[in-house]
Amino acid sequence: MNPDAKLINNDINKALAFLTKDPNIIIGPKVLNPDLTIQDSVINKPSFFSLFLETFFLSYFFTPKISKNDFALSGCCLLMKYDSFKKLNGLDEQLFWMDDVDLCYRANQLNIKCNYFTEWSVVHDTGQSTKNNYNVAISNQLISKIKFFKKHKQIFNFISSIFLTQIQILLRILLFLILAPFKRVYLLKFFAYCYSQKQLFKYIFTKQNNIF
Repeated sequence: MNPDAKLINNDINKALAFLTKDPNIIIGPKVLNPDLTIQDSVINKPSFFSLFLETFFLSYFFTPKISKNDFALSGCCLLMKYDSFKKLNGLDEQLFWMDDVDLCYRANQLNIKCNYFTEWSVVHDTGQSTKNNYNVAISNQLISKIKFFKKHKQIFNFISSIFLTQIQILLRILLFLILAPFKRVYLLKFFAYCYSQKQLFKYIFTKQNNIF
């Protein structure tokens, strides 16, 4: 459970009972915003298409349907047997901000199913950690997707993601440069994307494996 997530009732007992009946699963709760509206916590695995939509701001207008058999659960709160966690070798620290997607992706390959369990709810005040350091948050969000494709040997997606990420960075540098005079957060994001540009070059043109 993330530090910005919290339990709000005893519904976790229902999830524990469900896990006892079927230990070969990963359970994700219904995630709520602080105002108790539903927060998106079921995630499609990344693809060229999803990255293309994100790069050109099209994801605001079109969201691909969630695959019934191949999805990930938000890492803000997950419940699983320790044996399953150990079998998966835990979270990959090199994929910070994509570690939950990677965990669920590997689980699916080992026939450990992800289960979105709506009878259990948590509140997640998303973005609190991001506000403390936009540089680290944004650069990780961008580059971890590239690392994910490389790790899982998705060559086309890997190569495409480098080009699309470069375009995405440049578009947002321009956007937040224009918006910077209006709000301080836009200025911070402008610098964060400049920092991300530096980190992308560092990832592409050096042999360092532990960038973050």
